[in-house]
Amino acid sequence: SRWTAVVAWVRGAVVRSVSKTSTRLGQAIRFAGAWCAPRWPTLVALVRGAVVRSVAKSSTRLGQAIRFAGAWCAPRWPTFRAFVWARKVPLGLIFLVASAGLFHQVYTALFVDRLAGTHITGAGLSAISPEEAKQRFRKPYGVTIISASATKLYEDFRRIGYRLEDVRKGGGMVPRVFVKAMPQDIRAVNSVATRKAVFIKTLLPLVLHANEELKSIRARIEALAGRGDKGRALAPGDAAWLDAQYKRFRVANGDVAALLLRVDVIPPSLALAQGAEESGWGTSRFAIEGQALFGQRTFRQGRGLVPANRAKGSRFKIKTFDRLLDAVRSYAQNLNTHPAYGGFRFLRAQLRAGANGADGIDSFRLVEGLINYSERGSQYVESIKRIMRVNKLKGLDNARLSQSLAGAEKLAPA
Repeated sequence: SRWTAVVAWVRGAVVRSVSKTSTRLGQAIRFAGAWCAPRWPTLVALVRGAVVRSVAKSSTRLGQAIRFAGAWCAPRWPTFRAFVWARKVPLGLIFLVASAGLFHQVYTALFVDRLAGTHITGAGLSAISPEEAKQRFRKPYGVTIISASATKLYEDFRRIGYRLEDVRKGGGMVPRVFVKAMPQDIRAVNSVATRKAVFIKTLLPLVLHANEELKSIRARIEALAGRGDKGRALAPGDAAWLDAQYKRFRVANGDVAALLLRVDVIPPSLALAQGAEESGWGTSRFAIEGQALFGQRTFRQGRGLVPANRAKGSRFKIKTFDRLLDAVRSYAQNLNTHPAYGGFRFLRAQLRAGANGADGIDSFRLVEGLINYSERGSQYVESIKRIMRVNKLKGLDNARLSQSLAGAEKLAPA
């Protein structure tokens, strides 16, 4: 509440100090001050927007730490402020509290903007009032957990109200619980229904999270392409980011249409069915020892698991991962970039066009594009369709991650 007064006092002190000097430096500072004065609100908004965009793009530990600090400080900020002014604590502690407030501001602006699906601009950021920001949704990063057993994981999901029946009916959201590794004892679960439920509930949030990332990249590509179509030059940072996407998705620079063909989501039912087929519902050695759910092969030296029935003379291994989320991301990247799945991507684009650009892609028809995924060809396609049909996976294609932690914070993070 005293921020405006503090800023005015500091600016006043600087102005009084500069006004007393007649040197060229003083004159230069006065000129700069006169130029900046009417533009000050816009400059502040632009700087704040740049900071928020930088944090939003960051996938490093620092970016995650800032987001976590903001989430932690947000509900505690009023208590901190009251304590500081009531106890007259030292200046150093006031600085720490002020830093927490800054994290809170960045967090609010970051997640309000990410919800809206727009790019932060100076005008857009300053236009959001504090009351409006409180009413809007703040999307948390999620909770990553390591479960001691499949049975405990099943009970944890029940405890936080994660029910596939509700998700299928459209009345339930998927909690942001990201299981790090497949439970080691999942084979020991006697009930087939329970084992399948654990697998689906574990994999579904990871697939939705990977799709969120792809949607975000796709939206930004479309926005930047729109600027280019209007003859507006891209900022250096935007141009560099776009170049990086061309390289990542293995597309020639400037071919936006080809890039958008590859930057698209994987229907959840399709990913769930393939994961179940390739990993035996999470019970395979590759899934338990290497978090490998999709049977991706690698010919690189080093990490990887050798199949027990690998043909003599073959050199491939099954690619392994540190986290299940990494396996899902790699699976999506494989479908989106490998030459063998060009037909899959073209069919997906056709289905998207038929759905008027929405995510309502017919996953049952899209399976036909995976005929090259396995040496079994059409038999593999029919097997995936059967898994989707018998387990009612298509009903999960409209699932969405919760707009809050939805009880996930009750689970012990990894």
